[in-house]
Amino acid sequence: INAEYGLELGPGHGVALREAVRTAKRCVAVEISDAFRAKLEADETFKTVELHGDDAIKLPLENESIDKVLAVNVIYFLDPLDSYLREILRVLKPGGRVMFGCKFQIWEKPFFHPLGYFATRGPAFVNRTKEALLEAMARVGFDNVSIEMVEFEDNKVYNYYAVAGSKTA
Repeated sequence: INAEYGLELGPGHGVALREAVRTAKRCVAVEISDAFRAKLEADETFKTVELHGDDAIKLPLENESIDKVLAVNVIYFLDPLDSYLREILRVLKPGGRVMFGCKFQIWEKPFFHPLGYFATRGPAFVNRTKEALLEAMARVGFDNVSIEMVEFEDNKVYNYYAVAGSKTA
């Protein structure tokens, strides 16, 4: 998150948050999981992050206060989607951007997952199509909504998509 004031929703282990701490002048993270939040709080890397345990449906932030929002592998849990998207739009400054890192496919054949376990089916939380997410973002008022596949050389199991949008007014 290269921004004055960046927000990450669901930072989990803090992989992307580590980069945000390096590049944003001020970072906020909203992590609903007590276990993940405890790990983040125990890591010195995140001592300057404003860490909240709230549900992202009601963010503890002022209107139009955030430059950029990042959420990787979070979109699947946001239900009702439109309500969460409206809340993200509320905290974005005019000119602000949101980016979701998502995967949309469910695997049909057994495979060995890169995280080290055998899976017979893809994750149950993949519950939205690309089209549904793009339509919802446009419907609640995001502008310049786009999607791009992101390929990782070391990832042969699934594709990630960067879904982005902005707030122009």
